[in-house]
Amino acid sequence: MITDQLKPAPSFTHKDNAMEDQARTSNIARGLAKAANHLAATNETSAFALIGEALALGPDSLVLATNCLLSLRCLDATRLEKAADLARAHIDDYPELTIVLRELEKGPLRSIALSRRLDSTQHLHSPAIPGRIAYVLHSSLPHASNGYAMRSHGIAKSLTERGADLFCLTKPGFPFDLNRYQDEYDRLARMDIVEGVDYHRVAQPRQRDFPRHPCDITAHASIQYLERAVDAFVDKFTEVRPSCVVAASNFVVALPAAIAARNLGLPFVYEVRGFWEITRDSRAPGYLQSSAGQLEVFLETAVARAADKVITLTRPMRDELVARGVRAERITLAPNACNVEDFVPGPRNEALQTRLGLDPTVTVIGYAGSFTPYEGLDDLVLACGRIKSRGTKFRLLLVGSEPADEHGGFPVTDRIRELARRNNIEDWLIMPGRVPYNEVAEWYSLIDIAPFPRKSLAVTELVSPLKPLEALAMEKAIVVSSVGGMREMVRDEETGLVFAKDDVGALSDALSRLIKDAALRRKLGEAGRAWVARERSWAGTADTLAAVACSPISR
Repeated sequence: MITDQLKPAPSFTHKDNAMEDQARTSNIARGLAKAANHLAATNETSAFALIGEALALGPDSLVLATNCLLSLRCLDATRLEKAADLARAHIDDYPELTIVLRELEKGPLRSIALSRRLDSTQHLHSPAIPGRIAYVLHSSLPHASNGYAMRSHGIAKSLTERGADLFCLTKPGFPFDLNRYQDEYDRLARMDIVEGVDYHRVAQPRQRDFPRHPCDITAHASIQYLERAVDAFVDKFTEVRPSCVVAASNFVVALPAAIAARNLGLPFVYEVRGFWEITRDSRAPGYLQSSAGQLEVFLETAVARAADKVITLTRPMRDELVARGVRAERITLAPNACNVEDFVPGPRNEALQTRLGLDPTVTVIGYAGSFTPYEGLDDLVLACGRIKSRGTKFRLLLVGSEPADEHGGFPVTDRIRELARRNNIEDWLIMPGRVPYNEVAEWYSLIDIAPFPRKSLAVTELVSPLKPLEALAMEKAIVVSSVGGMREMVRDEETGLVFAKDDVGALSDALSRLIKDAALRRKLGEAGRAWVARERSWAGTADTLAAVACSPISR
């Protein structure tokens, strides 16, 4: 029959149907992978469930690549390693996966492999010197004078004055890789002595010698630098022979220092002073959801969880560490502090007052510190505009500066000036820029009211600043927002005034109250200085750190 003659051979029909089924299955798998990719931003669990269904349907280049990228996006280290292994198993079938794997292997997988070295503990290569502490820092005086450097110096100076066997060491390459020292490498000292504290340097490796590749997805340092830094720390610790290594934030310092300590069988303590990835997210919203932000969280958490003990600043920071899997019993609080001897209240510096043209009878509202977006200096300018509109006289003194952004601009400073112009206080605003740290007390002598109007962001709710303590030591009446990082520092109506965070009206009311009430300013200032002297000396914080570092450690 003709119909029988037109009927395809059975084997051909089977092959054709199989190919159609395979194509249909592949299309379904790819569809599931695409859906998983879109869903990852809002529902990670469902996204991985979908990619699991796609993988179950059979390997496909798009599915395998999506599985890798989703694991990277959510930075699940174990899942990412397994996803990469699965992709490698099918590299002959899908050579295009080579591109994805190459980028993962250069950056994220290499970083994860480095973090795995935290689990390897070896025996001491040479006897440690009992009681000697290696204190490893990101930066220090005299080449940095920010809050980080001042905390380091306050602790180190107090321990040194008490006779502690302390070896302070900055990260490899500091300060040699700072831009301002680019042409002075050979002339920089390998040790700086500041008020009796020896800050030792390791010249190599320098971060600038290992520029970040796009696949080095952390925002701070290349993976090559971190690997070389491990070797540099091993050499230095072998030479110094400490009995304990204490490293302060962030992972660029702490990860290689911790691995080096493990290689030598030394106890390791991580001093978590902040969550730099959360700080960066405050400047660049969405950073925490990026691959770079996720890897940074992973590395910070890996170091904290591997540490024998952890020191941090505030209860909210402790809670964050516990939420990341650090055992609560390993965490000790050592808050920011201030030595009142270094900040002695007194009359206004007349020469500085005259130079600035200040009327000695007019109240000065003043801030001294970094110009970062979350400090709320724009809200301060708006509040001062409201106060002026009510007919109250004052001057606004803002001492400090900000680093240039990626475009060479100064957005916070520019916004302050623009808001001052629009709110008609431009002629009452004084902005001298950054001043040497040893002159800060002289500028504080001009200030009557010291506001710290921090905005409510994750970083400000967790981390406490150091500058309010200096203002308190100078007997200034301080006004602070109600963010979590401040609540452990200021008692409302006792050592300062606390206003509702992000409320410009509440800030202006608090400032107006203090402008009009000199007696309240004196009362708050005196109580604040007494509290700092009693509760927040660097000696107390240093004693806590030393006790943690020198106490027996069980793993």
